[in-house]
Amino acid sequence: MSLSHWLTAALFFMGGSSAFAQDQALDVADEPLVFIVEPDRVQARIDQIAIETGMPSISIAAAHGDSAIWAYATGLADKEEGRNATPETAYRLASVSKPITAVAIMVLADRGVIDLDRPANDYLGDQKIVALAGSADDVTVRRLLSHRGGLPLHYNLIHESEDYERRALDETIALYGQAMLPPGLTHRYSNVGYAALERIIEVQSGMPFDRFLEETFFTPLDMTSAGVVTAPVHPEGAAIPYTHSGDRYAAYDMDTRGAGGVYMSASDLVRFGRFFSDALDGRSELLSRDASWEMLETQHEADEGRLEWYVLGWVHELRGEDRQYGTIYHLGSTPGVRAELWIYPDADLVIATLVNEQSYRPLSRAREAVIEGVLPQISYRPYASSTPYEDFDIPADLQAEWRGRASFGPDGAALVEFDFRDPLTPTVRVDGQGVHISRIARNADGMVTVTTSSAPVPTEDAARQPYELGFLLHHDDARLQGYVSTNRIATRNRDSGNFAYPVLLERLAEDAR
Repeated sequence: MSLSHWLTAALFFMGGSSAFAQDQALDVADEPLVFIVEPDRVQARIDQIAIETGMPSISIAAAHGDSAIWAYATGLADKEEGRNATPETAYRLASVSKPITAVAIMVLADRGVIDLDRPANDYLGDQKIVALAGSADDVTVRRLLSHRGGLPLHYNLIHESEDYERRALDETIALYGQAMLPPGLTHRYSNVGYAALERIIEVQSGMPFDRFLEETFFTPLDMTSAGVVTAPVHPEGAAIPYTHSGDRYAAYDMDTRGAGGVYMSASDLVRFGRFFSDALDGRSELLSRDASWEMLETQHEADEGRLEWYVLGWVHELRGEDRQYGTIYHLGSTPGVRAELWIYPDADLVIATLVNEQSYRPLSRAREAVIEGVLPQISYRPYASSTPYEDFDIPADLQAEWRGRASFGPDGAALVEFDFRDPLTPTVRVDGQGVHISRIARNADGMVTVTTSSAPVPTEDAARQPYELGFLLHHDDARLQGYVSTNRIATRNRDSGNFAYPVLLERLAEDAR
């Protein structure tokens, strides 16, 4: 695509649900990626970033238009064995798995197998999503894709040599696939929601998740390094994950592979990104133009006018000095790995970056080095992001006693008591035990967050690691409804997970005190 063409295509439109111009891409020869500086200078900068940040390795790939994929890797994929990272070394993608799962759902929708606006339960197997708030019929496939189904975060890592077995997907959905907030009320990132989408793919395609991805994307797109983790082992030849302190991280599986279990090289990730970019231009046989553009539509009126918002499996953002360039991306993070995939449709540019440690900054710096060497006009421009929450003095309508319970399924329940009558000395008790309050906040979407020290949670999952408690509650007149999560302690080298349990509190009347 010529420079003048992509500048024309980059005009910013706010009249529709997408900020991208939908012009057809121009055909260009399959030529090497063109740098406006010497490629060696870009590679030297990436080497320097790895040294400055202490990354074991950085792998990055890019493609502009129909150019051949440029890829570069520096550092060690395995420090103990002295194995170098190469452009074809596979890394775990973590949450960059989500757009791949989302596109797989859109393929099924394209084939007429799935209607995004029907209840997800219509497409699941025997185990259905249960709504503890609102109606399960309102947990649609679309809302799962956009994290608006009311389900909690949830993640569960199963490590090698650990006396703990991975549950089947239906068991995970039974335990944690619960709408604990009213569906459609708010955007709440949910791995268990993507586990439900993974299960829908299996049920509706009649094949395991990993095989569906292989037949639908990996083989047709010649993604030879791609796969799905199906056991707590490091994939053969893949980059080994490391902690901040440089320790080798144990191999792990997860019970939400559709949310974070895919792995591949940076080159193959660019192949996937290029396929999706081609689909937007109507040039893909795997996914229609209409289905790909539907993924980028604004999903809620609250997202209108924002600079960044979540759509169907992607984050949609406006970038460039004047925010004139539409961008879609996804970031990924699990212990010992970070990943990102960026697509600049207006510029016909795709960039993927992977590291085998736990820092995002090297990813963005390496990406910027490539962009500035190829198309500096769309280089990143920092802006003040909105604060997701703000501390507040407890407002008058919450200055009361609240009492109810947290439910732990077959493991019982716990009495939960909030006393917010005096906003200067609020208290929280769990089964009669006072806990230290570290935060009471109101999020930008009006949800109430209360973070406290730990209290006994009688489940096998919660008992696997130290945690703090995080309450996320919807205030509805005389009720506070939502969930409490056992949030792992961040300093742990072994991160077992985040597990949520439903909570319902009611405001005590004056005469009930």
